[in-house]
Formats: sequence, C-alpha cells, structure tokens
Amino acid sequence: MLLIRPKPFKDESLSGYITRLFEINNYESMIIFLKKASLYGKRLMYSPYALDVKQLEILAELTNVDVQILFNCISPIFYTTVVKEDSLQFRYAIHTTKIKLCPNCLNENGYHRKIWNLSLVTICPFHNCLLVDICPKCNQFLRIYGDKVTICNCGFDLLNAPLVEVAYDQTIITRLFYHALGYNIEINQSLQKTPLFKMDAIEMINIIMYLAKHFVINNRVYRHRSIMSSKIENILVHQLVVKIYEVFSNWPESFYEFLDNYESTYKTKNKGEIISRYN
Repeated sequence: MLLIRPKPFKDESLSGYITRLFEINNYESMIIFLKKASLYGKRLMYSPYALDVKQLEILAELTNVDVQILFNCISPIFYTTVVKEDSLQFRYAIHTTKIKLCPNCLNENGYHRKIWNLSLVTICPFHNCLLVDICPKCNQFLRIYGDKVTICNCGFDLLNAPLVEVAYDQTIITRLFYHALGYNIEINQSLQKTPLFKMDAIEMINIIMYLAKHFVINNRVYRHRSIMSSKIENILVHQLVVKIYEVFSNWPESFYEFLDNYESTYKTKNKGEIISRYN
C-alpha cells in the first residue's frame, strides 16, 4: 500500500508523520488514506490522540516502524493516549485539534516537531519567533492533518508565513520545556536558580497551569476557562506565559511579590469587589 515508508524523526509528531506519509505517497485524499490505513474515524479526523493500541499496531505494520516509536510520537511528554485522561494537564497541556509550527524549522528540517503540540510552548527558541497556528491567507487554525507538510489546506505556503520575533526574556518558559525534554538548548545561568529549571515537564505544566488560574481570573485579556485550549490563538497563550514567567524572573523576590498581590486580590474578591470571574 505504501511504496515509500520513511521512519519518523526522533522528535516528529504523529500527525506530522501521517501527513508526511500521505504527501510522499501521492494519495488524492487524506480520508481515503486514513481509511486504507484503518485510521479513519470521526475522532481521529480531529485528533491522532484518539488512536488505540490496535490502530497503532496496524500503522506500525503498514510503515514497518516499531509500534513503540509511533507511540512515542503521539505526545511530547506523556507515554499514554491523552484523550482517555481526565486531569487538567492531559486535557489542556497538549493541542489535539490544531498544530503550531516554526516556518524556519520547517524549512530547515521538513517535519513537525512534537514539542510544538504543547500548549505552553509558544515560540521557537532556535529562531526566537512565535509559532504560527493561524494561516495568514485563510485566517483559520492550522488543521491537525494537512495535504502537505508545509502547505495549508487553503494552498498557502506556510514557509512564507511572516515571522513575529520575540525578545529573549519572552522565550524562557519554552526554553525550560525544551531543556526538560532533553533538547540541547541555551539556558541563561541566572535561570538555573529558579525552581522551574529543576522541574520535569509535567511538574512545570502543573505549576504553570495553577498560576494561570490567577491570571485568567484577574486579567480581563484572558476570558476563557482555559487559555491553553486549542481554540485560543497562540499569541494569547504566549502573553499569558510571559506574564507567568514574571513570577520567576527575579527569584525569589518576584515570587514573594506575586504572593503579596495574590493575597491582596483574594481578600478583595472575598469582599465582593470582584463580581465576575470571567468578565
């Protein structure tokens, strides 16, 4: 069925790998491709995280790739399927219905990194730019499956997407995630004093999402129950991540300042001066 069966790259996402298989084997329709690979289903069309072990085994046989390698492509940090978990970090830590990408990385490497699927990874630390999650031409979120790795389904070449550069201090949280997940990434020596540097990826997600509740409640920019949802633009998530980083930017003084502000806000809220959580 597949004349060309490349192996996944070490940090390639499963959805990106399936798109790459579809493209290089010249299938006319992604739906036809998924059906022939026994990967078609309503949930699977929106998220590869709905794959079960049997379907992964079919894909492994089809591609001649060890099933464990495919399994590890599913998630940047977890070694189980995401959709079957109830915890907050499993539901919101990973984007399951859209993709984000760095046009420069895509041009250099030709594949989607699985770490881009982490909702809290908002920039590319190698090129200091925001990840692209919305097509500049059709203004739609980039779908989890595309007809081509570098092309939006509307036909726009994503390699030509304009880059939004960010300052180094806005890349810190992403750099810490890259570090925690074993990438060789530059980390400022002063950051090694913060507790985030010593955490693994899951611990970082837990603490950042806990702090995010404070900013969702008290900052009018963030009106959604979870700013990390796949339905929220990457730029908004990035603004929140930068705000959370400020809590750790001058450790431990910045953290004490956050606690003082938090206590003050909590007391004000109890007095009824904050009427709505999500205004």
